[in-house]
Amino acid sequence: MMAVSVQPGAVFTYGQPQPLFDMTPYSLLGGPGRRVDVAADGRFLITKPFGTEGPIRQGLVVVSHWFEEVKARVK
Repeated sequence: MMAVSVQPGAVFTYGQPQPLFDMTPYSLLGGPGRRVDVAADGRFLITKPFGTEGPIRQGLVVVSHWFEEVKARVK
């Protein structure tokens, strides 16, 4: 992630790109969807792949009948 200073005025001027922070822990894996966004208050929202402590696994987990399990546990 890089940052560039911008000078306001009649002529658009900008500085040299500088590293803002290291994105390595947030490896942007392939697939659809946005991985980085900026919140209204200026914070960065970044998805982090699940299981980054070890080998990165890609997959899909489907949980069916989850509501019935929740009802059973609430009884």
